[in-house]
Amino acid sequence: MLRGPMELRPLVQAAARAIDAAFEEEVDSFFLTVHVQEAQSEDDDDRTQLVMVHADVEADVVVVTTDVGPYDDDIDLAEVLRLMRDSVMARVYIGEPAASEGDLESDEDGVEPLVVEACLPRRGLDAEVLATAVQEVAEIADDLEVLLYDEPLED
Repeated sequence: MLRGPMELRPLVQAAARAIDAAFEEEVDSFFLTVHVQEAQSEDDDDRTQLVMVHADVEADVVVVTTDVGPYDDDIDLAEVLRLMRDSVMARVYIGEPAASEGDLESDEDGVEPLVVEACLPRRGLDAEVLATAVQEVAEIADDLEVLLYDEPLED
């Protein structure tokens, strides 16, 4: 069984290789830059999402998460729920405003973030399942970002 971030590292690295994601480590968390969409023109960059993976030792789970953007009462939650209907591992929720500077679920202004997250049991977790969860979280976050925050291109 995985007991700490040192034992999680090889699993996260293998998952990152499986989906060709860039991998970085910071304290007890791992960050993967996941490709979610090819550029539509030569002038644009590929779309990516930054996904965090960390072990929750108390709950014995591996958490895969990313913030999409600030929650606003004007967000059409019905559209968010429609987008989630094909999700297998991920969920979407409104995070808590930051209680302290080190809180990753919100920004320093106390704005509630819209969060995409998957929680996987640590026991028996393999790189393939983790890679699938990371890719799903990244793709849902990107779809939500486009749906809720991207401005239409002006001609």
